Amino acid sequence: LYSLIKYGLSECDGGFGWAPSWMGCNEGNYNRVYGHLGYSQPFDGSLTAEEQASKVISELATILTSGRLAADSREIIKAAYIEKLNEVDSNGVPID
Repeated sequence: LYSLIKYGLSECDGGFGWAPSWMGCNEGNYNRVYGHLGYSQPFDGSLTAEEQASKVISELATILTSGRLAADSREIIKAAYIEKLNEVDSNGVPID
């Protein structure tokens, strides 16, 4: 399962998939794998950044820890998430 998260569905690091030996194992490079895990929660402005962060952190806590993520850990992650949501480029355009 670790390999699936790190390399996608491939043979890298004992993974479940198959890949040509010339492919190489590059963490986060999913160009030549059969699939990979992902999570997306678009921020369309219908919620405040605070509400969006709470929603996302709650969903991820449920998925990854069965809801056992401690409140102080949630707050740390929430602060980082809000900071990322508020990032803009030099022209004031939000960074995806």
